[in-house]
Amino acid sequence: MRVFIIFFAICLQFTSAQKVKKPNIIFILTDDQGSADVGFTNPSTPFVTNNIDNLAANSIRLSNYYVHPTCSPTRAALMTGRYSINVGMSIAFIPGCPAGLDKSYQIMPEQLATMGYKNYLVGKWHLGGSKPMYHPLRRGFHKFYGLLGGGINYFTKQCGSGRYDLWDNFEPLYDNVTHATDMFNDEALRIIETHGKDPAADPFFLYLAHPAPHDPLITTKRHEDLCNHIENKERRLSCALVAGIDEGVGKITELLKKYDMLEDTIIAFSSDNGGVPYAGALNYPFRGAKGTAWEGGVRSPGFIHAPKIFEKSYDFKGLFHVTDFFPTFISMINSVTNETNTIHDADKLDGIDQSSSLIKQTSGSRESVHIHRDPGMDSHTFRKGPWKIIVGHHYIPFPFSKVYNETTDRWIVDGGSWRGRLTQTILEIMRLIVGKEDGLFLKYIFWTMCDSQYVGGLKNLPMASARIKDNLGLFQSMFKSDLSEWSERHTSIYPTVSLFNLDEDPQEANNLAGEHPDLVKDLLAEAEKAISSAPPQFRGQMMDTASPKGPDADSWLTILRSMGTRHNRVIPFGPYLSDDQDLSKLEFIPGFMSGNLSMMVIIIKMFLVIVVLPLLILYKVVKFATR
Repeated sequence: MRVFIIFFAICLQFTSAQKVKKPNIIFILTDDQGSADVGFTNPSTPFVTNNIDNLAANSIRLSNYYVHPTCSPTRAALMTGRYSINVGMSIAFIPGCPAGLDKSYQIMPEQLATMGYKNYLVGKWHLGGSKPMYHPLRRGFHKFYGLLGGGINYFTKQCGSGRYDLWDNFEPLYDNVTHATDMFNDEALRIIETHGKDPAADPFFLYLAHPAPHDPLITTKRHEDLCNHIENKERRLSCALVAGIDEGVGKITELLKKYDMLEDTIIAFSSDNGGVPYAGALNYPFRGAKGTAWEGGVRSPGFIHAPKIFEKSYDFKGLFHVTDFFPTFISMINSVTNETNTIHDADKLDGIDQSSSLIKQTSGSRESVHIHRDPGMDSHTFRKGPWKIIVGHHYIPFPFSKVYNETTDRWIVDGGSWRGRLTQTILEIMRLIVGKEDGLFLKYIFWTMCDSQYVGGLKNLPMASARIKDNLGLFQSMFKSDLSEWSERHTSIYPTVSLFNLDEDPQEANNLAGEHPDLVKDLLAEAEKAISSAPPQFRGQMMDTASPKGPDADSWLTILRSMGTRHNRVIPFGPYLSDDQDLSKLEFIPGFMSGNLSMMVIIIKMFLVIVVLPLLILYKVVKFATR
């Protein structure tokens, strides 16, 4: 009898352990994907997203989901559960910027590690790589396989100036043959397989952060072949990059099914910000794009797949912000295990636990969302209920001002207007001269110059603020938005104070600020309160002049040949400063154009081809005709 009781107790313990097994978590983040470039938000999209759509069909789809308008801020918000401004990261980091997410803010993998999770980062980090303390392995991840910075050539894995950025933990992983999307998909599958083969393995958190479909639009032939039905080249190439991601989602889903893990795995999907029209992305029906305060810059496709927790699939129409994932995931885990895991400094989070609202299908726990504050460019965006305000610059800094429709010909925007054709023609010439992968930053400049005419010219666009905390210009001090000043500067062509009722006007066409000035004032006061404790912001556009470069980066031959991300000799671009490095002893310059000879050479080449060569041809033609 005693033996039987012991045996029964052991069986009971085993059964209980099985019941409380924690769910795995996979978070799939794409980069610069248009909010209309998946089928579950836009059934008429020409993009190939069947696997993503199939997963979304059995998920809770987030219909009012907000992110920040650029990449590093969204990633910081996802990891910390706090608005990016409240962790000092209101702007994305350019290559050579020594900034990073401060260690004083606990991030999601650190919390999950205390709960027994094995944490993996596969893909893009972009929260600091200059110091060891910023590295993913020092922030709760047990395995890192990806890039530390903001983007790479998908084949060479270079990010400019002979810098190489692909890592296996702390060691560079050299490869210039396989497309990065394929490598990251394969690594994700290896991780799942490892856990699938061992039923006793710890639960895992897989953060699969694809750098695609961010420019440069470099694809595999097999994925481009899937998109040959799209006439416009930029759209076709962007589709191909998304198709690579979709292929990986399909393989991940099938592997989870193989090991009977799909039902026990929480899968979330998101993009980091709106897409870029000239890079082949579409945000229809929203106005604007990446780098703007319009809905097209800050709305993202998103869903949460968790069939054992959320019994029904539906469109959740309540407000949801990227910061909400952190507390919502912890609550979802607790609901499965009947535990009471709590987040460190939970009362300081901006994210809201939405699990109860998602289960009950209510309107949501969030009444408002602080969308973005950029003190450097002096822009402030906030939403409460249907009301959204933008105070200050709406373009931060990209002047994408319109609702961009699906193109049916070779012209990417404007239906082939003369300005749109001129912009695209210049970009195509640049691609012929230096390659589609090597003129990325210069493309941003041309976009800004050409599209600025829609908003009254370059003179209206934001420049670096003079409000600086220290004499290095590394930190941007915080200050309140000056409603009176912006009201005086407001014009119809370049709005600086806007109020929209998004329930009635989702395309932000009817500015109601003039009709409801008190509402604007009240909403701005609420927005300021949400970020009243924000620290000084690290200026992501500042570069350390001594940051590592490849051995040939400054050679005249390399510069004249515009090698960009195709250097023959490279240097691993990882941590190069000590954690206690005194930044005051470094030398900084602002922006990626300052003192950049490679950029200057490309501009000269463009000038010779676009201006000088046609003039010479015209001169010859006229001379021949007058003989």
